[in-house]
Amino acid sequence: MSRAYDDELRETGLRMTQVSTLVAVGLHGEVTVTRLAETLDLDRTTLTRELKPLRERGLLTVRAGDDRRSRIVELTDAGREALSDAIPRWRAAQQRALAGIDAAAWHTLLGHLDRAAAQAAE
Repeated sequence: MSRAYDDELRETGLRMTQVSTLVAVGLHGEVTVTRLAETLDLDRTTLTRELKPLRERGLLTVRAGDDRRSRIVELTDAGREALSDAIPRWRAAQQRALAGIDAAAWHTLLGHLDRAAAQAAE
């Protein structure tokens, strides 16, 4: 499944996980690394690795927060443009992935995934 999304996104130069990160940052506006990690259900170390190439491409900024221990993440104009390009591709990949799956089966699958994720977190 990940490969299908990554294939669709290839022309953007973004991976599926990077698009998810950009979307989460965009939804928050300005967000601390800690809050973003919670939103994405990632540990801070993994998130920091995920943010580095996005920052290097100029798609987001990471700056010191008010207390200097926290870091604030924010989309740049280039990040918003990258999302504008990536979202229609993401939707196309999702439509292909869901083709032939009825709504009831999809919701059942999501329920199983939610339970599996909750058990893994225990």
